[in-house]
Amino acid sequence: SVIGLKSDGSVISAGTINWDRTEQQKWTSITSILSTENHIVGRKTDGSYVAYGFKGLPLQRPQSIILSDDWYDINSVIQIGDTLYGLRNDGVVVREKSTSLSARNFGCGWKNIKSIYPLIWTSKGLIGLTNDGDVIIDGPLEGSLCEILHWRDIVALYPHPLSSYGVKRDGTVVMAGPNTKGQEEARSWTDIISLATCNNVVGLRKDGTVVSAGSIRENILV
Repeated sequence: SVIGLKSDGSVISAGTINWDRTEQQKWTSITSILSTENHIVGRKTDGSYVAYGFKGLPLQRPQSIILSDDWYDINSVIQIGDTLYGLRNDGVVVREKSTSLSARNFGCGWKNIKSIYPLIWTSKGLIGLTNDGDVIIDGPLEGSLCEILHWRDIVALYPHPLSSYGVKRDGTVVMAGPNTKGQEEARSWTDIISLATCNNVVGLRKDGTVVSAGSIRENILV
């Protein structure tokens, strides 16, 4: 969906989420909006949050979603299945209609979170990257992907269904998953500041040069 925030604090949209006019009129005094594939989250001038979207399959009618008082100072949202997760500026992760993840027996590690990602190799699960550079996961891991839990000093994380990557503080790259397309070469890279991943992996170095690894790199201009 395409979401528009008007100067009067109201919201308009086009796409998969067809707003009920009565529900849309409730969205007033909105200062910013965040969205996922099937949800819209808005921050109001009083600091509270409102949400609208699909509670089940997208074929069902969208509806207003009740968010608890724990939803404040949100800087990002993601959708996992039909559930919304929000990351607060204080590093706490909140879930729709619940208290923080740490209060749900997710362990004391679920704090000081820098960014969150869905476990994209399964329909349920959450990855958290802490400000200290550690990676924590709630959800199933199999095979070599379990290596992710041992990563340290990570500044950027790139989950992928087959091979996942991380950029470390020193500019090196770590990888977990099968090396089926020659991505293993990325482990030797240095001075990396960001990655782009798909069937291959492309790295951007501090000096502006680009490196790539994978079976289709011959088709990439570097």
